[in-house]
Amino acid sequence: MSDPDDALSLHPDHLADLRRSGLSDETIRIARIRSLGPGELPRYLGHGLATKVKHAYLIPYADAEMDAEAFYRIKLFPAVLEGNGHHMRYYQPPGTVPRLFRPTGIRTVLVDPSRPLFVTEGEKKALKAHQEGVACVAFGGLWSWRLDGQPLPDLDPVDWSDRETFLVPDSDVWTRPDLLRAVYALGKELETRGAKVNVVKLPAGPGGQKVGLDDYLCTHSTEQLNALSESSLSLKHATFSRITEWWKGWRKRKSPGASSDANGNAPQGKSIILADPEPWPEPVKGDELLNEITRTVQRFVVLPDDAAGIAIALWTVQAHAHEAGEVSPILAVTSPLKRCGKTTLFGIMSALVPRLLSTANITPSALFRTIERFKPTLLIDEADTFLGLSDEMRGLLNAGHARQTAWVVRGVGDEHEPRKFSTWCPKAIALIGRLPDTLADRAIEIPMRRRGKGERVERFRMRILRDLEPLCRQAARWAKDHLAALQEADPQVPEELDDRAADNWRPLLSIADLVGDEWSARAREAARRVSGGERRVDGSAQVQLLADISELFDKRNTDRIASAELVEDLVGLEERPWNDWGKRGKPLSQRQLADLLKPFEIAPKVIRIGTTTARGYERSQFEDAFSRYLQAFDPKHPQQDNDDADLDAKNDPKQEADVTDRKCEPSIYKESDVTDVTDQDPKKRRIYEF
Repeated sequence: MSDPDDALSLHPDHLADLRRSGLSDETIRIARIRSLGPGELPRYLGHGLATKVKHAYLIPYADAEMDAEAFYRIKLFPAVLEGNGHHMRYYQPPGTVPRLFRPTGIRTVLVDPSRPLFVTEGEKKALKAHQEGVACVAFGGLWSWRLDGQPLPDLDPVDWSDRETFLVPDSDVWTRPDLLRAVYALGKELETRGAKVNVVKLPAGPGGQKVGLDDYLCTHSTEQLNALSESSLSLKHATFSRITEWWKGWRKRKSPGASSDANGNAPQGKSIILADPEPWPEPVKGDELLNEITRTVQRFVVLPDDAAGIAIALWTVQAHAHEAGEVSPILAVTSPLKRCGKTTLFGIMSALVPRLLSTANITPSALFRTIERFKPTLLIDEADTFLGLSDEMRGLLNAGHARQTAWVVRGVGDEHEPRKFSTWCPKAIALIGRLPDTLADRAIEIPMRRRGKGERVERFRMRILRDLEPLCRQAARWAKDHLAALQEADPQVPEELDDRAADNWRPLLSIADLVGDEWSARAREAARRVSGGERRVDGSAQVQLLADISELFDKRNTDRIASAELVEDLVGLEERPWNDWGKRGKPLSQRQLADLLKPFEIAPKVIRIGTTTARGYERSQFEDAFSRYLQAFDPKHPQQDNDDADLDAKNDPKQEADVTDRKCEPSIYKESDVTDVTDQDPKKRRIYEF
């Protein structure tokens, strides 16, 4: 037995209040309920409210995977009279999203729909039920299951499919139509998710006194509660007949087209259900875990080298420890053609990462709303079919790279209230071709290739995913045990990595360092091979242009060149795009050259060449750009475009529509989803991505 002093250290009034709900000292200790000291009240309540209460206790909404005070409610002593005449008994921090209270240890029940689940109002009631062996969760209030017209995200990880679900409100709701409406609305929401909903009618106490689930279980056995559940009311019971008509109108007004229509019909599509893996019961050795992940991937997929397997294994564990980092590197799985193993690799990873959400297409709005609501590990396959078409999508993925900037703001509701949405989650992207430059800069790239004749791997079957579950659970346990250490880690990064590559590898190197010296060395060698200078070449057209101009200046041994001569020399270069850069495959023009150089603040001017003058460029105009952008660029070995699938939009201009040449100066910004515009040649619309 645990030391009861942990619970007895509570303020006497707090301990008495909790014991009136039938909570044992052990339950109070496990729930981590604690009294707030006098000095803590202003910090938790604000100075104004703190002056109105004598003392308070804090109820954390936490389980084994969550910070103890990531969300909490505070019970006030005494309750505070508000301006509307109501008494505030519980305080929730302003600006926070209500949560579903889940007693510690209930996680396995929530993902098993064969287990009945009770839903009530109030944390103490759920704790009492859980203490007595009844699986129960709770909301802070009858309407606290909604926010901004939408159900709380906490409902989503629960598997409601055909689950026997019992709503247990306090006994007074049956005489309060306003409260019964909230119960009915919650029940209808759970029915749209597949639950079999019934409402338990608790008997009132002596003299009609209100009775809650905790009160009932203090005087009745769980067998009596089960018997009471047998006589519970379905939502079709005559008791709810009047509320049914109200609900149809309310549903239509509050959230048309949300979880169901005004007639209660099932929603379009399927509900998203994400579950956290149950951590392995025993401590896990990190080197054995990483080695096994690497071996598992190499069983089924031909990788370019051992460094790729090391990167994949570290990234997978990083997904479990994602909240420890400040940077979230994208894992980019690329290939020049189809059938190179990208989808197979994603199939394996789907069994290894936490809170998996795998998709082959997603819109920008669905992306940030999904991340905000579900906090998934996002595996995006077939990205070459849609990612290159959307500036907004690339912007959202770029924003999700750093925790500090991983937010977008959108107007919500009829009043268009500005609201923040998170873009912070682990992301892996598979595609044919290359990522756009700014995304590639934020990614650890695994370049896949088609399996050769002499290369043998096992055939991957979906049933193998079940065998990989222990690895996922072990990764969850290792991440949980080392989360604090990872948050404090500051690993040394190989000098061969540029600043952005160093940021990408820092969370992976932190994991390797904690695992041990062998993996620390292997991870750094992998970082050099995967993301070192020779592999991280900026392949944008503008940088290629700078490299070519630098070479031409050297070849001519001059410090100035006329625009006409420069264009002529560029067009004459083999294996370069300049010969057919223009509309309908025409060569690069002087004006187009000026457009490409404009983002570098380089413009043609009148220069003297011998005894004549002409419009052209001096080498001194380029020196700043050369020094900034050509350090890792080898002009003799430029990256080659994939005309079929390159997301950098280097399409064949011969295939473009017959459009007029643009007359305005080029902008470094593009408008997304625009049709019927002039000059749709993507070569001339490309962005220079700083």
